[in-house]
Amino acid sequence: MRIAIIGTGRVGSTVGAGLARAGHEVVYGSRTPEKAGHLSAPSRSIPEAVDGAEVVIAAVPGSITREVLAGVGPDALADKVLIDVGNSLTEGFRLSFPNGSLGATLQQDFPRTRVVKTLNTVSAPLMADPGRLPQTTVFLSGDDAAAKAAVEGLLGDLGWAAESRIDLGGIETAHGPEHYIFLSMLVARKLDTTEYGIAVVS
Repeated sequence: MRIAIIGTGRVGSTVGAGLARAGHEVVYGSRTPEKAGHLSAPSRSIPEAVDGAEVVIAAVPGSITREVLAGVGPDALADKVLIDVGNSLTEGFRLSFPNGSLGATLQQDFPRTRVVKTLNTVSAPLMADPGRLPQTTVFLSGDDAAAKAAVEGLLGDLGWAAESRIDLGGIETAHGPEHYIFLSMLVARKLDTTEYGIAVVS
């Protein structure tokens, strides 16, 4: 599968490397591709990376995701699966969408794109290597069943077992995982590490 990773920071480079190891054709999209020599896959301008990709992963900070994707445009993203892994906070560390979510807002911004929210509740190393810890739960939200199935396949390629994935429902449910960011920051401060996960047991 051809996958465009928008963003070349820790999240993008980590997830991209994991998907490349699984055999996917990964290309990075960057505003300055000539400076992205540290990556495990080719880097192009963002529009060039998105062109021809089946799946696009938005791996820039959540606070600028809408701006970056607006620069790509709705036509370029039409019919593609867009994976949103971001948490969008204001400069005052408040939720940018307190009564909604970044994921649902992106779906409104790009109605012809199939948005799936996932991976925003774990740190970058765990996104691509969940086996670093005992079983950890990851969540998915999205309106398109086929898109979520494709994303579940990619999660499996990254090492997320089927029993560790929970489909919460439509994209409106993305507000739940996004609100988790505040508990996550408190836990990280208490444990003095981001190397932790949560597990849903029943």
